[in-house]
Amino acid sequence: MLNVPLLIAVTAAALFSVAAAAQGIYRWVDENGATHYSATPPPPGQAREVRELPRSAPASGSASGSVAAPSTWQDKELEFRRRRLETETENKKEEERLAAEQRKAGERREACVAARHDLEALQGGRPVYSLDERGERVYFDDTQRATAIEAAKRDIREYCP
Repeated sequence: MLNVPLLIAVTAAALFSVAAAAQGIYRWVDENGATHYSATPPPPGQAREVRELPRSAPASGSASGSVAAPSTWQDKELEFRRRRLETETENKKEEERLAAEQRKAGERREACVAARHDLEALQGGRPVYSLDERGERVYFDDTQRATAIEAAKRDIREYCP
């Protein structure tokens, strides 16, 4: 014979534990600057839901504050989520670093092209000028041209491979 009340109690406990595991984890910083993590929402306006607990956060029920090896499936799930979030964060940082390198390389290429263009224009036999604050042409004399040529050569050495 089946014990119906016992079956109902076991089913309810299983459903409750699944619902508790699906609940979000919140992180907030209090007025003293301390960061808190919990499954319960913090005071209004201070929370944002996070996917993982950080490695340094104490395991639930841990009195010493040290993180113990996961013992329940919920702890294992939290540990898995923490590792996944850590990996995603590391990947994002690497992508940002690569994007910054590519942006810097693009800027160097543009500076190289501009310096080569300037050198070509300065070494040509044509008159070279700049515009003053009124927008009028001021032509380079031989000294200004030589200084500009040296500056363009210096930029080429710096920006061109």
